[in-house]
Amino acid sequence: MSWYYSFRGKQKGPVSARDLLVLEASGLITGSSIIWAEGMPDWRPIDAVRDQVKVEAGDEDLSQYVVCAHSQVVRPRAEMIAYGNHWIAPEHKDEFIQSLHEGMILSDPLHEGELRYVGFWWRVLASVIDAMIKGAINMMFMIPLGLLAVPAIEKLSKGGGPPDPDMMAGVIASVMGAYAFMFLATIVSSLVYEVWMVGKYGGTVGKLALRFKIVNADGSNVSYAKAFARWAAEVLGKFIFFSIAYILNIMIVMLFGIATGAMGGGSGGGDPSPLLVMLIMVVCALVTYLACFPWWMAAHTKEKKALHDVICGTRVIFR
Repeated sequence: MSWYYSFRGKQKGPVSARDLLVLEASGLITGSSIIWAEGMPDWRPIDAVRDQVKVEAGDEDLSQYVVCAHSQVVRPRAEMIAYGNHWIAPEHKDEFIQSLHEGMILSDPLHEGELRYVGFWWRVLASVIDAMIKGAINMMFMIPLGLLAVPAIEKLSKGGGPPDPDMMAGVIASVMGAYAFMFLATIVSSLVYEVWMVGKYGGTVGKLALRFKIVNADGSNVSYAKAFARWAAEVLGKFIFFSIAYILNIMIVMLFGIATGAMGGGSGGGDPSPLLVMLIMVVCALVTYLACFPWWMAAHTKEKKALHDVICGTRVIFR
């Protein structure tokens, strides 16, 4: 028999009884979904005619079949192309990829809903939570700084007269070593925190606390490799921010100094006007804001993607 089924208010089919059971196993339809075949007086839930459907489907192993995420056609697993947690029929591969490029939102069959992207300010709140946690972790790495540097500095300060060059070199080496250890430990702890949490749980503590999840474009889970790439892309975003903000703001301050000197007749003693000071402050604030584009672009893109999401093809969604 050729069966038809209702999916989100639309009639789909015809499909076989086996296909109906595969569609149900995939989560696209449920036992309460209504179906119809020629000879039936009206549409009925699958549960009402399940025995008939099972008899018609036979004893074939349904686990060997999967559903195309683009067309909902049922095919043997060996004939389909895997894409994350989804399967695509070969003849629909190009259409599927093009749809993703155009911003298509894939349905999540297990939850019967569309991916809901997390907005900018919610992501800021999650980042604040993560910053507090990582800050607490980094505080622990300041202990070696005190253990190595402070005693050497105290020893140096107790001596009278000019400091001994060898002792001064030792103090400098201790301080530099402590700072190097703290810097390296901070990088490693951030790497482990971000990559392990995202790869294993789909998000950092801040995101998990607010019920967010980092996924691929199709809603599938992020691998450890993708989590590492996302962390590296975030580091790149921070490098871009600090490079732009620092360089441009230094240039602005230098121009401020030149303008102030010119107003003082070249003597350098001229008092800057309040209007000029305010203008410089506004320009610096604007430059700093523009340098934050790796993050605030999430407020202006369709799928709420920050720069690292664009680079790695990830999304942040509500669970």
